[in-house]
Amino acid sequence: MEKRILVVDDNVFVTKTAKMCLEGMGFMVETLNSPFGVFSKMREFRPTLVLMDLNIPGLRGESIVRMLGQKSFDFDYRVVIYSSESEGVLKDAVSSTGAFGYIKKDRPPLEFMQALEYYWRMCEDELIHSAKRVAI
Repeated sequence: MEKRILVVDDNVFVTKTAKMCLEGMGFMVETLNSPFGVFSKMREFRPTLVLMDLNIPGLRGESIVRMLGQKSFDFDYRVVIYSSESEGVLKDAVSSTGAFGYIKKDRPPLEFMQALEYYWRMCEDELIHSAKRVAI
């Protein structure tokens, strides 16, 4: 499974930093600094994980996550919310949107990388088990 991650955040510094860090971890990374174009980027890039900011001007991250959940793609993916909001807000957002989990932006780089690896392994395990169930 190719390690593809899409990072959606309006802050260019955040997307550049995340891209550099994730590429250093062996991931293929695409970024978007606007919520517009998410669906076409999803079809084109086919990410396994999407890191989604909540506070994006134009269209809130929760709305995008919900819309992604309603959209049908011919590949499996999971959304992880990536935001500087409080733990309570992030937990509520995960619960209300069906996101896979969350990572706080204010974490040190090592904690960010560990959290991302954790979500990647969970996602990989879930997708492998899902494929086995379909194949049976």
